[in-house]
Amino acid sequence: MSLLLIVLLVLLAQTLGLDVLLGAFAAGIVVKRFVAGPESVKVRGKLEAIGFGFLIPIFFVVSGIQFDAHVFVQDPSSLWRVLLFLVLMLVARGVPVYLLYRKVLEPNHRLPLALFSATGLPLIVVITSIATAEHRIRPVNAASLVAAGMLSVLVFPALALWRMRSTGVTAASRQPAA
Repeated sequence: MSLLLIVLLVLLAQTLGLDVLLGAFAAGIVVKRFVAGPESVKVRGKLEAIGFGFLIPIFFVVSGIQFDAHVFVQDPSSLWRVLLFLVLMLVARGVPVYLLYRKVLEPNHRLPLALFSATGLPLIVVITSIATAEHRIRPVNAASLVAAGMLSVLVFPALALWRMRSTGVTAASRQPAA
């Protein structure tokens, strides 16, 4: 029933000219509202298995197919945008986390947290796909944002893990005190 509801709300959103993701999001809200009690855990587990095991990988395959890497071949000078967007992701997402937890965590714990927080790809892919389809963003900017998102997922966690190892941060030391 949940899958049927999701399909129906996605189709309704598409029929009304709304974004398909909005329909899927609305379906999630409705399913959560009407499935309560011990059944909600089972339903959620099954939907997560379908989503993470099947739909999300398809989403990334399709996104990878649509990624316009030729923009960088045609105009290599546009590569500076990737670096700019990568730095902006760190500034917009990592710096606030670093500053927010300054009284709670030590610096050798805050930096990895800030780096992990600065990563982002799925939302960037969705937003740039929608913006490109509606001609609200230039293809070179969309490709640069997605490339920066890909780099953030590859580089920032690697730097965070390296920092954790080099400063001796362990799983036990990351646990908050009771």
